[in-house]
Amino acid sequence: MDNAKESNTKRPDISAVAECFLSKTIKDIDCSTRMRNALRARDIDNMLELVLQEESNFIYLSGSGKKTIQEIKSMLKDNDLSLEMKFSNKEILYLKSLTK
Repeated sequence: MDNAKESNTKRPDISAVAECFLSKTIKDIDCSTRMRNALRARDIDNMLELVLQEESNFIYLSGSGKKTIQEIKSMLKDNDLSLEMKFSNKEILYLKSLTK
């Protein structure tokens, strides 16, 4: 990484497992059709976008409910993550650079 990029990004304090998982797109993960459809309905393309979401964003989506939310939370927990995660702008830039 060059000096300009280093000053504009910051690696978040998360596990290597979480960092690896955040670099994945929705196509890359193993999940149910129900969950994949719920993520598509919210225009979520990658795991970073998912962990930034609030749980309430999924409650009233057609075709998703408690089961979908539980599946999402379980998958994220298995990868040291959760919904509604907070990252600084520099950390988000760093994580976005992993998905390209």
